Amino acid sequence: MEPQQPMANVKSDLRKLSRNANASAVELREFLAEMRGKSPREMLGTVATSNLGKSLLQAVGGVVGAIILFTLIPFVFNKSPTSGESTAPPQQQAPSSPATASANKQSTPAEPPLDPDAKPAKALDKLGIGESREAPLSVNPLEDSSDDILKDLK
Repeated sequence: MEPQQPMANVKSDLRKLSRNANASAVELREFLAEMRGKSPREMLGTVATSNLGKSLLQAVGGVVGAIILFTLIPFVFNKSPTSGESTAPPQQQAPSSPATASANKQSTPAEPPLDPDAKPAKALDKLGIGESREAPLSVNPLEDSSDDILKDLK
């Protein structure tokens, strides 16, 4: 077969098209002549020699296997504690001598235990979370204004 070249002129392209169409027609006639006089099973056997069904089943099996594999991997490598394990922090061991006990008490300030139900209202008030402010109705934020927020950077 000739290598494909850029379109030189329409006349040569029409000749190539005609020649290719004739070749396709010849192949189709040969195929139909081969099929004449055969039963449908013989015809299907001739056409179905490409193992398309087997390949389709292999592909479906591969995709299903990959889905199962990639679903099970996170469950196998899950590091979170199970329901039988305790989530409480480990207890500290008692100091061995009274001198080290008094030194530990003086060096570390006593921290209050964290309460998960406590509401940090003071922090929310200081940050202004939950407040609402009203914008002036006379100012349209989409209109061009003389306020240039980047004027200090120039």
